[in-house]
This record gives sequence, C-alpha cells and structure tokens, in this order.
Amino acid sequence: MRMGKDNIDVDDEIIDVMESDWYKKISGKVSPGDHVRIYRENCNFTQEELARRVGVNGEAYISKIENGYKNVSKTLAKKFSVLFKVDIGMFL
Repeated sequence: MRMGKDNIDVDDEIIDVMESDWYKKISGKVSPGDHVRIYRENCNFTQEELARRVGVNGEAYISKIENGYKNVSKTLAKKFSVLFKVDIGMFL
C-alpha cells in the first residue's frame, strides 16, 4: 500500500459515489430534499447562496425543501439539475 497526501491510499480506485454499492443501497431512502442538501454542501453553497442562484426567495425556502416541508417543483428541479450538472430525477 502506498500512502499519499493526507494518508490516503494512492492505490485505491476513485469511483463516482453514484455508482458505489453504498449509494445504490441507500438511494431509495434519500429524498429530493436530501439530494438538494448533499449537492449544496458539496458545492460549499449556503442556503442563501443556493436560493439566489436558482432564483427563489430566501434561504427559508431552501430549508423547507431540504427538510421535507416543501416539494421541489419541476421548474426548480431543472434549475438544480443544470446548476449541479446531474439528472433532474434526483430532485423529483
């Protein structure tokens, strides 16, 4: 085993998380709001910044989506999919 920066095994294969067995196992349990939070945090966006980027009014709106109090509209799902460069189905 060869260790690289930050003690990461450099011989490990890098895989897309969406293709991992772990993701496939939990994907049915992840809500559209969970996907919004996952991608938002992965891009280091605040809720306020994400709201601005997709054209909704304030961080409270994004918070309601992430916490399951509000559904993602098809229009907003399309904006998320373009912004995060993923399939629209993640958010519907």
